[in-house]
Amino acid sequence: MANVRLLSWIYIRSKATLRLNPQYFTAFIIPDYLIVFGALVVSVSPLFVGLAVARVFNDKSSKRLCWNVLAIILSLYYALNGILLFYNVMRGFPFDFYLVWYNLYDAIDTLRSIIGYFDFLLLFAVLFVVLHFRGLIKLFDSLQSYLKRSASAFLTAAVFTCVISHALLGNEVLNGVLPLFAQTSEVERLYDRYYHDSLNQNKLNQALPVPSAIGENLFIIQLESINAKLVNETVTPRWVRLAAEKGVMFSAVQGGAVLTMRAQETILCSILPALGLNTASSAALTDGLVCLPRLLQRLGYRTLFFHSFPDIHFGNTELFMKRIGFDERHASDIMKPGDTLLEWGYLEEIFYQRVFEYLERYRGQKIFAYISVDSTNHYPFSHSESTTVESRKLPFRNATKLAERVANTTFLQDEMFGAMYDKWFQPRYAENSHMIVLGDHSWPIENRINAKSNDQGAFQDNFLTSMAFLPARAAKDRFAVGARVNRLFSQLDFMPTIADLFGVKGLTIYGKSFLHEAQGKPAQNRRPRCTVSVQPFGGRKIAIIEFPMKRVYDVTQQQVLLYDLEKDPGENAPVKIGNIDPSEIGKLQDCLKSLPPHSEAVQSVRSDGEFSH
Repeated sequence: MANVRLLSWIYIRSKATLRLNPQYFTAFIIPDYLIVFGALVVSVSPLFVGLAVARVFNDKSSKRLCWNVLAIILSLYYALNGILLFYNVMRGFPFDFYLVWYNLYDAIDTLRSIIGYFDFLLLFAVLFVVLHFRGLIKLFDSLQSYLKRSASAFLTAAVFTCVISHALLGNEVLNGVLPLFAQTSEVERLYDRYYHDSLNQNKLNQALPVPSAIGENLFIIQLESINAKLVNETVTPRWVRLAAEKGVMFSAVQGGAVLTMRAQETILCSILPALGLNTASSAALTDGLVCLPRLLQRLGYRTLFFHSFPDIHFGNTELFMKRIGFDERHASDIMKPGDTLLEWGYLEEIFYQRVFEYLERYRGQKIFAYISVDSTNHYPFSHSESTTVESRKLPFRNATKLAERVANTTFLQDEMFGAMYDKWFQPRYAENSHMIVLGDHSWPIENRINAKSNDQGAFQDNFLTSMAFLPARAAKDRFAVGARVNRLFSQLDFMPTIADLFGVKGLTIYGKSFLHEAQGKPAQNRRPRCTVSVQPFGGRKIAIIEFPMKRVYDVTQQQVLLYDLEKDPGENAPVKIGNIDPSEIGKLQDCLKSLPPHSEAVQSVRSDGEFSH
């Protein structure tokens, strides 16, 4: 009955069944009592099927074995359904099995971090399965006498009811598993061809000649979950002031994807974000890539990657960073006993200190240091007293809403970044080192579906982040220090911009340098360039923007949603919702074809998936 009540609650709360066909029904015209009745049928029909099957095997010699197997299957089914329902209630949206499927090696750690009571829930589920199993065996024994004359009829009715109710209404298990077996759509096939072409284009640069090394070092500080709406004087004062006084602010940078590793693939390698398994998970995909660390390595730089999360193997990080050219990869190995460790990594204050202490051994050498921090400004966006001192004035003292909590943790992350710049970077490296500060991806804080997690939705709230370029003091006269550039750029453009900064020309990649903007030389052609972002979870979506128009291709629903970001920056009301027809497929292809610079001179992908020159 607890299962029935919980499922009923979710049905009433959402005012919608989980799989009602929207072409024939709408949730708003279904009375609550019908929703409750449907929830009841979906909940108990598998149990009735089990009772009927148990009766069929009652007279068999293998009765006890069959009953045990049947009871185990039903108990596991109800336990899994209960866990998924609990997840739905706690997070506000259904569990996406792709989140596990695409992160198999880190699934348990990820779920433990997402669900605060994961271990307790797992223990409860085991206990539930044991008790449920014992209860079912007793139930099978006690009800057999009532089903002697009508066993076959009861089985037929139970199976029919179960199949029809689940076909119409679904349940948490089916709704999560079925998308894994869905047929690949035309829009997915098209995008996948261009994704692989972006890999092939990148690998053509293996013999690219590079110039003599330029003197400046390069530091990239990758901050966690930077929503562009929060990059302002109130929430990120240190970042904003540094950019205004010492660099150039790029306020709108379109992230490629919604997870750190997927973002790093695009930032460092200028490849399209994968809609399926990410690039870093495959040696076949990553081998031969010419990414930013490999380029700088060939220029004579020592390339170092630092990760504040203690397990550098999480998300296949260590192996991917090694394959793309980082000479050294460090995480917990540079830390010391007693260093403050939060849920998602070492506290930034002490982590930055350990990084710069380690870098002392390379003083006087040319270095490229990529410093990735994840600790403070990470889901679930709560901060402990260990990260707060009296001098820190949080934007929201009594934060209750998600947007307020994210603003507070973003503020803390920003203050520790600013302290690092003042204490460690400025006195040692600022004279002859460029620094780039950027967000890996955004995090939703206000959108029309009230998504509270980055694995739901394909809004700008999921993708739009910011970046600042702080040139070396010795080279600042070459740049428009103090400028703020509000045009929309893409993380795809990051690698060619850095290559341009270091004098590397002729890259054949899916990106275009915007270094001229940092130099105060805006392009004569101001026509907006198409950008691409993908949401591999929550139904899977591809978003393309040719500002101000944005198209979101919903793979699961096979629909396109069109937004005008100039008139509706919050994406509250689509201008148009239509099917993914050949015309819309053509618009997606036109966008993807436009991404490589001088696209008429590089390989193009024909609609049949072959390549032509």
